[in-house]
Amino acid sequence: MLTLQKCRSLLGADCKLTDAELEQLRHELYVVAEVAISNFCVSTKAGSDNRSTSQNVSSCLNAIPEGERPAVEERAAILEFEAHLKKPEAERQAFGEWVQSKKPLKQPRKIRGNRKPKSV
Repeated sequence: MLTLQKCRSLLGADCKLTDAELEQLRHELYVVAEVAISNFCVSTKAGSDNRSTSQNVSSCLNAIPEGERPAVEERAAILEFEAHLKKPEAERQAFGEWVQSKKPLKQPRKIRGNRKPKSV
């Protein structure tokens, strides 16, 4: 689970939430993530039966293309070992990082400079 310090660093200096409010927000975001993961699993038919959360997350990892899965599983193992996360949480975070890496990058808008009118 993300620490409050990490949450504050992600939210930036403008974050004026109390610790209790930040804990509530963090909890709600984990719930939303759980729903998103479950929906992904259902949509890929990897977790369509009634399984525990850890089995659903593992099923989602199995839905990752074979060529990319070892890197995600390795990331989960690193998170489990170095961040001292429980296996389901480490897998969930690694899966979330993989999903984020699949989002297309927004193209920066071209900024047009002030052009001087041509002299005639």
